[in-house]
Amino acid sequence: MLRAVIYARFSSDNQREESIDAQVRICTEYCKHRGYLLNNVYADEAKSGRFVTKREAYNQMMVDAMEKKFDIIIFHKLDRNARNEFNYYSFQNTLNQLGIRYEYAVQPIDDSPEGKMMESMLVGMAAYYSRNLANEVKKGLNENAYKALFNGGRPPFGFKIENQKYVIDPFEAEGVRMIFRMFLSNHSYAEIANALAEKGYQTKEGKNFSKSSMYDILRNEKYIGTYIFNKALTGKNGKRNTHPVDNENIIRLENAIPAIISKEDFYAVNKKRLSNVHTGPKYAAKEKYILTGKITCGLCGGPMSGHRVYGRARKDGSKKKFIYYKCTTNIRTNVGSCQQKSIKRDWLEDIVLNAISEKIFSSKAMDTISKNMTDVFSTISKKSKNQIEELLTAKRMAERKLNNLYDLVENGVADEYDKERLMSAKKELATIKEKLETANNMSRIPTLSQEEIVDTLSMLKENVYIKKDYESRRTLIDLFVEKVIIFENQVSIQLTTEMIYTRMVETRRILPYLNTKIVYQIPRVYA
Repeated sequence: MLRAVIYARFSSDNQREESIDAQVRICTEYCKHRGYLLNNVYADEAKSGRFVTKREAYNQMMVDAMEKKFDIIIFHKLDRNARNEFNYYSFQNTLNQLGIRYEYAVQPIDDSPEGKMMESMLVGMAAYYSRNLANEVKKGLNENAYKALFNGGRPPFGFKIENQKYVIDPFEAEGVRMIFRMFLSNHSYAEIANALAEKGYQTKEGKNFSKSSMYDILRNEKYIGTYIFNKALTGKNGKRNTHPVDNENIIRLENAIPAIISKEDFYAVNKKRLSNVHTGPKYAAKEKYILTGKITCGLCGGPMSGHRVYGRARKDGSKKKFIYYKCTTNIRTNVGSCQQKSIKRDWLEDIVLNAISEKIFSSKAMDTISKNMTDVFSTISKKSKNQIEELLTAKRMAERKLNNLYDLVENGVADEYDKERLMSAKKELATIKEKLETANNMSRIPTLSQEEIVDTLSMLKENVYIKKDYESRRTLIDLFVEKVIIFENQVSIQLTTEMIYTRMVETRRILPYLNTKIVYQIPRVYA
């Protein structure tokens, strides 16, 4: 008997909290119907589906999966799993490696080519819904911002919210003024914090003031009446960047809310604060390597990973930075155990991206991919219609057989053999109904035109080559690069179109010619 767990999630997008109970009830009935042994229920309340890494119960479930505590995960619907394609397929790959299955209680998806196509389409539609919802929410927040209304979260120390408007809190406002006065009088952060504690001041979280909390207050323009919205950008990975270099979406309204501090004092404080900033060497930003996991040493067969080194100090004290891919054999073991030399990251990544641009994103290649995909949609649509007709015929025959067996039971002439036949006929009918539901779902999948598929590929191309978006580049490498092998005098780049099809639909049994492998042999360049 398979050991099953249920995962349920309730998010704040027009759902009620009791929807978790409904999900669990439906999934529990599904487990009983399938004969699964229910071991555990994991539930996340008011959690977004776009970034599964933020869901505590989901993460605990994955930890338990690593420990082989169950065999199958039951979700209510696919969108309760994830609304972000990258996370969905990443977790799917992890589960596959662990030998753990997943099923949806009200969306039967099997391992057939049609089932995989339906899964891909549902993932795409869930992602679209999430992003569209985010855009609609953003519109509403922007409208509030233009009116200088409170847009959620926690108001800054010194303010309270009344009727969605910023109002000065007299007690806290005096604490804010005290921080600015003491800072201008050359008191340290520790001295200011002690003075605040003696006066009974605490942060909005009910904690004593720290250096970081005072730092946020001293640079917050709301204290001079300036309302700012969209200053912190949320990236595709869900992380917020509070120091964007250029954000055209920032809404900034001066003298829009009550001021606690004069502009003269505010600017004097920030001039002093900036002059106190330590001017020594900063911690270098973490480098990104889009070929991680794809690049191999052609001499020893070991993987190669990103590596950063600094040269000699210049006259101004700065050091030149060199970024390479290096054979990990030389990193893990003694230097020199492999004769492979490091290769420049930027040069290598550029030639790989150029190869993809030439062979995947040319007009001819995109036309071929889009035509093949529309052929897949057409094939699946025709197959689904034929399958529905066959299943309806089988359903009628199974129902007739079952009715005849019921007649024997009702007339009191059925023996043990007839009763076994009755149970078998019921199972047969249930199986036919499940297949019929799947076929009906497949027949309702919206067909994508060649133009729509080309537009999707063109958007990915723009994000990679024009906007130079890191996440898009990483996705591009995952989709089209099978392997990059570094030899002494050449680089071998092996491209494939297999992943874009197997991720979207299991097409190899329908259109085996879709997969094309391309091998580039490029002379190696040494710095």
